[in-house]
Amino acid sequence: MKTKVFLKEEQEFKEVMITDPAKPEIKDEFLSKWQNLINIAANIIGVSAALIMKINQGSMEVFLNSQNKDTPYKAGGSYSLGHGLYCETVIAKNKELYIKNALEDETWKDNPDINLNMISYYGLPLNWPDGKSFGTICILDDKSMDLNQDNRQLLKEFRSVIEADFSLLIKQQELKIKNKAIENSLAGIAFSNMQGEIFYVNDSFLKLFGHKTPEEIYDAKITPLDLIPETEFDKIKKAIEITIEKGKWKGESKALKKSGEQIHIQISASLVKDDNGHEICMMASFEDITERKEQEINLKKQKDKLNFIIKGTDAGTWEWNVQTGEIICNEKYEEILGYELEKLKPITIETWIELTHPEDLKKVEQLLKDHFKGEITQYDLDIRMKHKKGHWVWLNARGRLISLTDTGEPYKMFGVHIDISKQKKHEQIIKELHKVAIEFQNLDNEKEICQKTIETARDILDFDLSHISLVKDQKFIPAVVTEGMKPEILSLDYGVIGKAFKNNKSYLVLDAEENPDAKPTDKTYRSAIAVPIKDIGVFLAISTNKNGFNQKDLELAEILISNTKAALDKLYYQKELEYKSFHDSLTNLYNRRFFEEEIKRLDTKRQLPISIIMADLNGLKLINDSYGHDVGDELLKKIAKILESSIRKEDIAARQGGDEFAILLPKTNREQLSKIIKRIKDKVERINHQADIPISIALGSAIKEDSAEDINEILKKADDNMYQNKLSESRSTKSRIVQGLLNSLNAKSNETKEHALRMRDLAVKFGNKLKLTYSEINRLSLLATMHDIGKTTISEEILTKAAKLDEKEWMIMKKHSEQGYKIASASEEFILVAEDILAHHEHWDGSGYPRGLSGEEIPYLARIISIVDAYDVMTNDRPYSKAISMEEALKEIKSCAGSQFDPELADKFIEMMNNEF
Repeated sequence: MKTKVFLKEEQEFKEVMITDPAKPEIKDEFLSKWQNLINIAANIIGVSAALIMKINQGSMEVFLNSQNKDTPYKAGGSYSLGHGLYCETVIAKNKELYIKNALEDETWKDNPDINLNMISYYGLPLNWPDGKSFGTICILDDKSMDLNQDNRQLLKEFRSVIEADFSLLIKQQELKIKNKAIENSLAGIAFSNMQGEIFYVNDSFLKLFGHKTPEEIYDAKITPLDLIPETEFDKIKKAIEITIEKGKWKGESKALKKSGEQIHIQISASLVKDDNGHEICMMASFEDITERKEQEINLKKQKDKLNFIIKGTDAGTWEWNVQTGEIICNEKYEEILGYELEKLKPITIETWIELTHPEDLKKVEQLLKDHFKGEITQYDLDIRMKHKKGHWVWLNARGRLISLTDTGEPYKMFGVHIDISKQKKHEQIIKELHKVAIEFQNLDNEKEICQKTIETARDILDFDLSHISLVKDQKFIPAVVTEGMKPEILSLDYGVIGKAFKNNKSYLVLDAEENPDAKPTDKTYRSAIAVPIKDIGVFLAISTNKNGFNQKDLELAEILISNTKAALDKLYYQKELEYKSFHDSLTNLYNRRFFEEEIKRLDTKRQLPISIIMADLNGLKLINDSYGHDVGDELLKKIAKILESSIRKEDIAARQGGDEFAILLPKTNREQLSKIIKRIKDKVERINHQADIPISIALGSAIKEDSAEDINEILKKADDNMYQNKLSESRSTKSRIVQGLLNSLNAKSNETKEHALRMRDLAVKFGNKLKLTYSEINRLSLLATMHDIGKTTISEEILTKAAKLDEKEWMIMKKHSEQGYKIASASEEFILVAEDILAHHEHWDGSGYPRGLSGEEIPYLARIISIVDAYDVMTNDRPYSKAISMEEALKEIKSCAGSQFDPELADKFIEMMNNEF
C-alpha cells in the first residue's frame, strides 16, 4: 500500500510504502510491552507525551500514547496527512527529527501540533522488516525540549525493541502459514530427526500409510526404512545420504502400508537447518503414484508397439520422466549422434542439455513451458545437437505429455528426433543463392557475373569441370572456363549444351556413355548438368564419375542460373539504355546530345584542325507526304549508312534531328575534308542510279584551324554553308521527286499516264477557247499533268480494281486530292496548282469533296479541269467502266451542268467539242 506525506521544510509531497493488509495483527503481549516502553520514556525524559504513531492511507493514527496526565493525545485519535505533521517528515525521510522549539522555527511555527500546545518534538521512524513504514515512536512537550544523547539513545533502544517485535511477528505468521500448509497438504508430510526417527506426520501421511494416529508412528520410533520393502533399502539409504550432502533429493520408490499392501510413491526430501546453518532435521513429502505406474505399464506396451513401427523409420525416440529427469532413448541415437548409449548412461535431462546447442536451449525452455501450461498441443522445434565427432546435427524435435502426476504436474513426455541435417543444408544453400543474387546486382560486367556463377556453383555442386558459354554470332563463345578445361568455340547444335539451348530446357546426364543427349562429348566426361541461360547462353557442370549429380543438384543449379540470367539481363538492359541515351533510335548514329558532348571534349589544340560537316536530306517532307513516313525513314537510314561508311573510326557522325546530320572530324585538314565530302557525294550518286526515289543531300562544311576560334561558330558556319547549298539544290530535288512520283503512278497504271496526256491536250484547247492568258494555260497544262499526283499514295490494287470500290476503298480513293495538294505544296514549282489539285473534285452545287465548296468558291482552273477530266474518263475505257461516245458524254455533261459542273463552262465546252468534231 502507498500514501502521500507532506515534507514541511521542502514544501512538497512524497509517496511512501506503508503497512499492508498482509501484515500480522499486533498481539496483546506486544501491545502491553510497547505501552510500558512509552510510559518509561515519558517519565524518564520528562515530557508531556510519548507516542507510537501508525500511518494509514491519508492519516496518522495515535496507536499508543503514554499514560501520564499531561498528554493531550488519546489512542485511536487520527490526524489528516498533508498538513505538515512532524511525523510526516520523519516517515518521508526515514530518519530522526528533533524540533527544540517550533515557535522559534520559521518552518515549524504553524505546525498542527502547536494547536495542542506541543511546541517541541523528537521522533524516529518505525519500519517493518521489508522496509515498509509502520509509523513513528516520538515524544512531544509543551515547552522547549533539551534532549541529551542518553535521552535520544533511550528512544532508539525502544525503537529497536519494537522493530525486533515486528520481525518476530512476521516469523510467527510465516510459521503459522507453513504449519497450516503442512497440515492441509494432500501429500503425506513427515519430519525425522538426524537419527532417522519420525517425530511429526500430517493427516495425509497417516491416510497414505494406513495409520490412525501419529502416536502409532512416534511410539514405535518408525524410520523411513520401516516404510519400504527390503528391495528398496539401498535406494533409500543412498537418497538419505544425498539429502544430507546436497540438501535435497527426489525420486520414486515402492512402499508398504500398515496392512502390508505394496504401493508406489514419489518422495521429495530436503534437509532443514537453523538460522546458523546447523542441521535440525529432515522433511519429506510422499505421493501415491500407484495408479500412474499402472498407466505407465499400459503405456509401455503401447510404446513397444510404437517403437516397433518407428524402427522402420529414421526417427530417434525418447521418453522423459519430467519429475526425475531420467530419459530413455532408442538405439537410433547411436546412428544420429555417434555415441554408444551404454557409455552415456544414466541419460538424464542434464545429458540432453549438455548435447544441445546453447542458442536452442532458450527456445526449448519456452516451448516446454507453453506446452506444460496447455497453450500448445505439442512441443515441435528444430534444434542442434552435438555429434560425437564435434559437428552439430540438425534434428526436428517433437513430443507431448503423455501423463501427469496425481497433483496435475507434468510427469512423462514422449517424443521423436528426426535427422534433418540434409534439409537444413539445402535451406542454407538456398539462402546462399539468395545472397549471391543480391551480390550479382553489384557486378557490372559479363565476365564477373559468369565468374561469380562458377564460384557459387562449386560451393553447391561437386563437379570436376565447368564452363559458361554465351551465344554470339551464332556460336557458343566461352565466357568462363574452370581450370583443366580447354575453352572452345562450338556450334549451337553441339552436344547437350546445344540441346539445352535449343529447347530452353535443363538436362541431367547420369551416364554420358548411355545417354544420347550427351553426344558428342569427351570420353572422360561421365555425367553432367546443362542449364540454359535462356537466349543468352548455357551453363555446364561435368563430373568424371557416373551418377555424379542428382535431381536436387539440377534444381539448385537452375536456381543459381536463374539469378545469373537476371543479372545478365539487367546488365544488358543497362547497356542498352546507355546506348540509347547516346544514339539515335532510327539510324543508330550518335544523337545530338552525344555530339555536343564530344565537341566539348575534342575541342582541344591537340585535335586541330577540327572539321565539321553538316548534311540535310532534301525533300524529306515531300517524300513523307508522298510515299509515307516509312519510306522517309528508310531514306534516312540510307543516308546514315552513307555517312558512316564515308568516315574514319575516330570520326563521329550524328543525327541532329529530323533530316539533319552532323559529322565531327578531329585532326582533319581541308584536303582530307574534301575527300570525305567527295566520298559521300559519289556514294549518293551510285545509289541514285538504282533508286526509284532519288536521294539528295545538301552538304556544308567548316574547319577550325586556330585554337582561339570558337567551335560553336565553326558549327554555325558549316550549318550556314549547308543551308546555302540546300536552297540552290532544293527546287531541282523536289522536281526530281515529283517526276519520280509521276513515274511511280504510271508504273501502277499505264492508263493514268495516257489519261494525263489526253487531258493536257484537251485542257490547252479549252483554255484557248476560254481565251486564258499564256500563264494560265501553262498552269492548266501543269494541272492536267499533276491533278492525280495524290494517287501515288494509293495501292495499285485499288487503282486497277475492275469491280466497284467498297466504302472503305472509296474513302481511301477520295483522299488523293488532299495528298496531291500536300505533294504540290512541298515544291515551289508546283505550289501554283496545289489549290486547284485540292479542289478538282468539288461540285458546283457543293456536293463534291474534300471541302464541299460550291459555285465560284471553287478555283476557276479546278472547275475547268473537272469537266475535262470527266469527259476523258467517260470517253475512254477504265478498269471499272467501258467508254461511251462523244455525244453521250457531252449529253451527260449537259445534264450535270449546274450540279456537278459550272453551267457556263459546261456550255462552252460542249460548244467547243461540237465545233471541233
